[in-house]
Amino acid sequence: MAAFLFVEQHQRRPRVFRDRLNPNSYNDDELRRKYRLTRDAITDLCDSLDASIAPKTNRNHAVSTNLQVLTALRYYATGSFQELLGDSHGLSKATLSRIILRVTNAIVRTHSGKISFPRTAAERTDCKQGFYNVAGFPNVLGCVDGTLIPIKTPHDDEHLYVSRKGGHALNVQVVCDSGLRFTNAVVCYPGSTHDSFIWNNCSLNEKFSTGQITDGWLLGDSGYDFAAY
Repeated sequence: MAAFLFVEQHQRRPRVFRDRLNPNSYNDDELRRKYRLTRDAITDLCDSLDASIAPKTNRNHAVSTNLQVLTALRYYATGSFQELLGDSHGLSKATLSRIILRVTNAIVRTHSGKISFPRTAAERTDCKQGFYNVAGFPNVLGCVDGTLIPIKTPHDDEHLYVSRKGGHALNVQVVCDSGLRFTNAVVCYPGSTHDSFIWNNCSLNEKFSTGQITDGWLLGDSGYDFAAY
């Protein structure tokens, strides 16, 4: 304590320490880079999960909703080893593991159905209008593409997960609207799977090909062997 006070007196100004667990200590760009969400989105997520993950005790060492959500988001964003991530947030590896599982399960329960392709004629009209406003392209219901999500080397069928980029990954197919919001996602194929194979075997393709959806287009790159229905 004496040494600390000496430093403070020598500098003649108080030190300002950044609270790494408080999102308000980062500017908007830093926050999005670290947690992949905006400030408002993080606040909304904490509010929506609070009833499910808030500590049931008032003990001093209880982990708050805010800290649980931030550590889980940081893990999602980086895929860092839990031990290293726990050290940076002042949590043990075991505690961090429980937090990630708790937050993940709470998100699934609370936000199930949030990703939804336009179902009604009115929703599809709004979606098409959004794309038209962007580029004047008519009747677009979404843009589809695959993205490689790096994963740790799996024990089973390891070779199937080696992507075209050489690393182990999942090939995740997503559809987004004009506001860059996901409206459909397929998250079950290993990294070596071709984009066209995922499309040809997904439920959204079935809806287009069987005439359940007839009033719009999806835009995709040359990795897909379809143009429209």
